[in-house]
Amino acid sequence: MLQISPHELSGLLVRQPDAVIIDVRFQHERDEIGYVYGSYHIPLYTPEWDPNPDFSAAVAEVAGVDTPVIFICRTGNRSCEACNIVQAQGYHHIYNLREGYVGLVNLMPQTTSDDVCQLIRLPDQIGDIMGLCA
Repeated sequence: MLQISPHELSGLLVRQPDAVIIDVRFQHERDEIGYVYGSYHIPLYTPEWDPNPDFSAAVAEVAGVDTPVIFICRTGNRSCEACNIVQAQGYHHIYNLREGYVGLVNLMPQTTSDDVCQLIRLPDQIGDIMGLCA
């Protein structure tokens, strides 16, 4: 597993256009603070915080063991767990987004909003508050 920073994410996607992004957060997190465009939503845990029994099978449906897979969660902890799970299943090109979605959103004011808006889908109220992605 490789750790990548939010700043490195767009460059990695350019270099590896076949990469798959898997968001392991809960649905309400995606609804409330947004998500990365084109990401697959495969929660690592059930709403009761039990391990998702379908996680591995769902990952296998969207990415083969040789596909570059980038896991993302809120702050980088659950996505790190997800990396360890798929690595044990034989996946070879696994990336954990260090600092998670929060780090990506925090990067927004420091970069050009056009670049970030192509990558992130913010709920309207957050975009309005931050003055981004109008």
